[in-house]
Amino acid sequence: MGHKFAEIAFTDNVREMQQVQGSRSGYARMESAADYNDRLVLLK
Repeated sequence: MGHKFAEIAFTDNVREMQQVQGSRSGYARMESAADYNDRLVLLK
């Protein structure tokens, strides 16, 4: 899951503050979107 950090960092209190500050809908879209950049690779 590429957005696992949101599951950890966005507690109920954080989501409430996002709502108050008007950013919740954007974060909700990000959380429900398809994962991307979810693999670690070795770059040479």
